[in-house]
Amino acid sequence: MSENGMNVWEKRAMKRAQEGQSGLPPGGAPAPGQMDGAGGGPSAEEKAAQQRAQEEQRRIFLKQILTPQAAERLANIALVKPDKARQLENYLLSAAQTGRLGGQVSEEQLKSMLSQFTEAERKPKVTVSRRRTNFDDDDDDEDDW
Repeated sequence: MSENGMNVWEKRAMKRAQEGQSGLPPGGAPAPGQMDGAGGGPSAEEKAAQQRAQEEQRRIFLKQILTPQAAERLANIALVKPDKARQLENYLLSAAQTGRLGGQVSEEQLKSMLSQFTEAERKPKVTVSRRRTNFDDDDDDEDDW
């Protein structure tokens, strides 16, 4: 690791991101008309390399906007619920890109964001209650046969 906390690979990925060498716009999908001149588009190896580069950029950016404790919590969430972690990552990245985050996100802020996602996804609970009539008294033993 170097003096600023990034290793050589992170520096290279950051440099590629700054120079726009990933070949993909921020959304991740190729822009219309962005195909290889060879006729069919990028090969499977090129696509895999682009996807790896994009994931590396994503990881580096998340590392910059999360405190170490928040990054650890997000990694733990990803082990248990990868789809929820990905959703939270997407939210964090878009919020950071639009300037809605004021500095690094702490573990407590991450917890509150996660609880907001969980509350939004909860399905309404349906409770069925039956009406009781006067004939349904359990105290009345005269009806027992």
